[in-house]
Amino acid sequence: MGALIARRLVEGTVSALLAFVLVFSFIRMIPGDPVDLMLGEQAQPAAREALRQNLGLDRPFLVQLAGDFAGLVRGDLGQSMAYRRPVAGLIADRAGPTAILAAAAILIAIAIALPLGLASGWQPGSRIDSISRIIAVSGISLPNFWLGPLLLLVFAVWLRWLPIGGFRSPSSVILPAITLGTALAAMLTRMLRSGVSETRQAMFITAARARGVPERNLLLKHALRPALIPVITILGLQIGAVLSGAVITETIFQWPGVGRLLIEAVQGRDYPVVQGVVLIMTGVYVGVNTLVDCAYMVVDPRIDTAAAN
Repeated sequence: MGALIARRLVEGTVSALLAFVLVFSFIRMIPGDPVDLMLGEQAQPAAREALRQNLGLDRPFLVQLAGDFAGLVRGDLGQSMAYRRPVAGLIADRAGPTAILAAAAILIAIAIALPLGLASGWQPGSRIDSISRIIAVSGISLPNFWLGPLLLLVFAVWLRWLPIGGFRSPSSVILPAITLGTALAAMLTRMLRSGVSETRQAMFITAARARGVPERNLLLKHALRPALIPVITILGLQIGAVLSGAVITETIFQWPGVGRLLIEAVQGRDYPVVQGVVLIMTGVYVGVNTLVDCAYMVVDPRIDTAAAN
């Protein structure tokens, strides 16, 4: 396991550095000058030039890249152009709300997918299976930018059961978490149903049933564990989708998280913040997928041997 983790960390470091270089390059290709956005187009040329020099934007492209890369090696993500604060501090302030939202969305997805996927996969063709398929297709088909405003309109504006936005109370997380977790729940439901449906036809299930093992134990103790392997794969891969979906969801619900910070930074051409947020998201994605690889080995120890070979 140690060799696999080391290899994943090396691959992740290379991926993060490549993402940093790409974002550094692409963000500067977006039309719009940070100096114009900060001072306005009517600012005096001398003031514009002074600010450009202060921000280091007058230096050649490769010199800027080398400077930012050197700071990254030292653990310095730079300073925000708009907030005039260290980028690491800005991200740290926003990381908590994003982590709460992502965790709530994943818990909602698992709470929906686990019973639906198990029941529909163990009883294919039943009524619960039909209901599960309808829910799964609906969840995948509804985009965040449509579902979020709809939930706001119904539960916050019409019924007034939940807050309309922001992070004022624990109930504020319900609507954005449902918005963010719906698509993940649908995908996990389909994968778990497929895994359980396939596993229930395996010979070891038939042998256990012949020994008189109750159906409940067959499902929870024999069929569930092998069926979880593809689910763990999807869950790990979808962490990136949850983080990217949080950008839209946090904007809709005015959630003070990293995703909203990224949108604000792109709109304001705050280069260091955009680079820092993307780098942190890449690191989280790599770390989660490394944990997923370790989870494989816990669920099925044979994977450790296969990875070593």
